[in-house]
Amino acid sequence: RVRGGILIGILIMTMVDWSMRGHFPAQIVQAPNLNFDVSNFINFSSIRLDKCISGILSFVFIGIIDVSGIVFGMASLAGIIEPDGRIPGATPTFIAVALSTLISAITGGTPVIVYVESAAGIKEGGKTGLTALLISFYFLLSLFFAPVLSEIPLIATAPVSILVGAMMMSQAVEIDWNTMSEAIPAFLTLITMPFTFSITNGIVLGLISGFLFYLTTGQAYADVKELYYGNPKILKSDVDGSASSEEDSANIDTVSALGGLRRSSDEGESEPSELEMIESGGMRLLRG
Repeated sequence: RVRGGILIGILIMTMVDWSMRGHFPAQIVQAPNLNFDVSNFINFSSIRLDKCISGILSFVFIGIIDVSGIVFGMASLAGIIEPDGRIPGATPTFIAVALSTLISAITGGTPVIVYVESAAGIKEGGKTGLTALLISFYFLLSLFFAPVLSEIPLIATAPVSILVGAMMMSQAVEIDWNTMSEAIPAFLTLITMPFTFSITNGIVLGLISGFLFYLTTGQAYADVKELYYGNPKILKSDVDGSASSEEDSANIDTVSALGGLRRSSDEGESEPSELEMIESGGMRLLRG
């Protein structure tokens, strides 16, 4: 719980490794060699659309899935997801990734995504855009210290990856493990990522299995039917306006099974004056 404990641990392990091997960096600071000649990296003379379209689509979908999964995971870890499921700043994040990938391609670099190691910064308390600005500044500064930073051993950074994984696993408590249509896709996602060394593979398998459960369990049919026809009992009571007390009770039981029910009526009246259902944070379906 020491502030900066992750960085301190990396520095200590690095010094221990260098001391045991008797090897220290011969150079600490070096001016970066920047090459901005676009002609060295972009050549449209031999492009064939039928040959490159599959690669373009692959990178697009992999980028979208990777960024979506990591952004959601980091937002959950930071506790900034809004009650309606929205993630603040999600759209600017995708725009920044797209522009960065475009610039990276022009300079001969790889596609840019949101890195999962952000969890380490979140663990230290960073949750705002100022954190990202400071990190970007240090990334720029690290260009001049490449000789010493490249000598940091894996045994110094591996514990950080373990810590990041442990922190992200804490979000697994949000999964309803008693519901197999939710638990199995989540489980397949969790085990596929480390076994295939790919976040994308895990997310894709989880989405496919979740979609299959959605179809085979009849949930898709029930949702489409409810969306198209509505609730038959509620609609009948709303149109007729003269349902009996037994029918009212049946309607109330049906609505109560779906969500919270609030009903108010004037004393002595045989007809309900108001029927309101609140489901999933308060969606009003009917006023009769």
